[in-house]
Amino acid sequence: MINAGNIEQAVSVLQRIPRESADPLLQTRLQQLRAQILIHEEQPEKALALLTVNDTLPVTVRAFTHELRARAYLLSGNYLESARERIVLEPLLLNAEKIDLNREQIWESLRQLSPIFLQQMTMEPAPDILSGWMNLVKISKTLTDSTEAFAASIAQWKASYPQHPATGKIL
Repeated sequence: MINAGNIEQAVSVLQRIPRESADPLLQTRLQQLRAQILIHEEQPEKALALLTVNDTLPVTVRAFTHELRARAYLLSGNYLESARERIVLEPLLLNAEKIDLNREQIWESLRQLSPIFLQQMTMEPAPDILSGWMNLVKISKTLTDSTEAFAASIAQWKASYPQHPATGKIL
């Protein structure tokens, strides 16, 4: 219903479901549905308040929670937290197409950040995955004038982050 845009119908159905279930899986799925509605209604902060990660639940449920958190952070303009959620999400994804799409979304989220912010927020030491993404975005934003400097920086980046997920489709 939510994906089809039938938000009012989804809200109506959710309101009829008792909230006092002892089953953590059912509680989490209901919270995810409520969060989806809030994201659709452009209320990301309220959605984030509902989305807690329970490590005892199945991988697919945890993955969906991280996906929703990433979407909510993106909607709120918090690109760094959106990317962090997607980095946590990646090992939970079960197929290559979803992994590739997730990596593209990490890239696009971090591309929204200024080079100064990227410089200030880059964490050390390498090869932290988030730092690798941030350094790669910083290279793409700041070294556009010189092909040689860009190539040298990419080579240095690859040496610093040899197992980084961006070395596949992004590079």
